Amino acid sequence: IAKGITEHPFGRLNIVTCGDPAQLPPPGASPLFDHELVRCYNSNNLNALNQTTQYKVRGIQAWHQINHVVVLTEIMRQKG
Repeated sequence: IAKGITEHPFGRLNIVTCGDPAQLPPPGASPLFDHELVRCYNSNNLNALNQTTQYKVRGIQAWHQINHVVVLTEIMRQKG
């Protein structure tokens, strides 16, 4: 948690992500939007989940707090 600000998932810092989070699963782990995790997230009964699943569901909660997205559509690397 950035800068000790624990009430905000990203510590009120700007974050940059890239790629398609649903494309490939992470090595040795389950993807953020695994069907079972999404079902747990949508159940609204997070206290009934075990600690590991609660931790994974918090990743979905953090992702849903992103409220500004910029989609880059123009390829700039090949311009010269």
